[in-house]
Amino acid sequence: AKPKLETNQVYAEIMRPLGGGKYEYLTFRPGEVLSGSYDLDLGPRDVIRLVKVGYGASTEEGERFSDAVRIEGPVEFGGSYAWREGMGLKELLGLAKPKLETNQVYAEIVRPLGGGKYEYVTFAPREVVSGEYDTTLKAQDRVRLFTTAALKVEPTKQGAIELQVSQTTTASIAPPSVGTGSTQVSPASTNASASAAGQAAPIAQATGPVSVRSSAASTSIETDTGLYLEVVYVSGTIRYQGPYARTPTLKLSSVVTAEQILEETNLEYAELTRLKSDGTPEYKTFAPKDVLEGKYDIALRAKDTIRFLSKTKFGAVGEEPNFEKFSDVVQLTGEVSRPEVYALRPGMKLSQVLVKDEVLLDTNLNYGEVTRLRVDGKHEYLTFRPGEVLSGSYDLELGPRDVIKLVR
Repeated sequence: AKPKLETNQVYAEIMRPLGGGKYEYLTFRPGEVLSGSYDLDLGPRDVIRLVKVGYGASTEEGERFSDAVRIEGPVEFGGSYAWREGMGLKELLGLAKPKLETNQVYAEIVRPLGGGKYEYVTFAPREVVSGEYDTTLKAQDRVRLFTTAALKVEPTKQGAIELQVSQTTTASIAPPSVGTGSTQVSPASTNASASAAGQAAPIAQATGPVSVRSSAASTSIETDTGLYLEVVYVSGTIRYQGPYARTPTLKLSSVVTAEQILEETNLEYAELTRLKSDGTPEYKTFAPKDVLEGKYDIALRAKDTIRFLSKTKFGAVGEEPNFEKFSDVVQLTGEVSRPEVYALRPGMKLSQVLVKDEVLLDTNLNYGEVTRLRVDGKHEYLTFRPGEVLSGSYDLELGPRDVIKLVR
């Protein structure tokens, strides 16, 4: 028999009678048979079934023909693939050919464990493509890639996991470029040595099927933290808003890149919320500018949340952080060209905030104020001469929640 052009080259089925009304269900790749790299001895009454390109086995068929994996999302050749022992994720993506609009920093593997339970794994497609990461797939794995369209994952009333996908009408979102990612996804209790083994690490287990339906609305991807633990969330004034697969070498510099920064992104202040070992939140601030210049970087952890703010427009009031939570912040207010908030760096001086570009024609250069919160909860009030700071003859080390005010 000669296969047609539309014949699926990566998935086909053989149903083999075993007697007593029982059958053995096998899968194979027609392309491998044609190339001579695979063959199989046939038996009496074997039924060979070829399918079209893009065929995806139904749930019932998937349970019978279990030696298969499935890939969904923005790929040229989606659907079912015959599984073989040792089959890798990179091999699957190479055959499926992800499209240009594929989200490069976040994708999922849903793995049935039996008894209605599932294992959830996250990975970054860019790392698979670059060769930094690969993992061995298991039979019945379901690999899901996403576009940069909005996606929201939340539990349904029946306990299933429902993915709500909404297409955005804004400009296309460009994920970070390859080169800053890491090599392995592992749970919090797994160390880097486990990643070197190249095995996919479990993220969580849950019961219930997974369904997908269209929805309007959200501007970012929100994953269910009860299922997907190894995730870093990014929001705010940044080109790509959504999750990153938290891989062991994922750093702040993997998120803060030149192509992700918008013209209106505040380069002096951003927020990072982190869960400590006891489950309580920890609030950190940083300056995206320092990350871009290579002056500051940290390794990211599971469930880290990063929020970017908009820079203040000239003469206007900008976004304000939660000063009760994020204490490492300095404010510049009053008679200045751009009132602004700054992430407090170690050893930060007044001269780093009060620069010539902030001074207006009617700014008083002989009087300025600093309001400082002391450890006892009371305020301390300091005065200085802005002219002396600008000339370099005076400076002051700043502290948490300092408010610098210039006057007319």
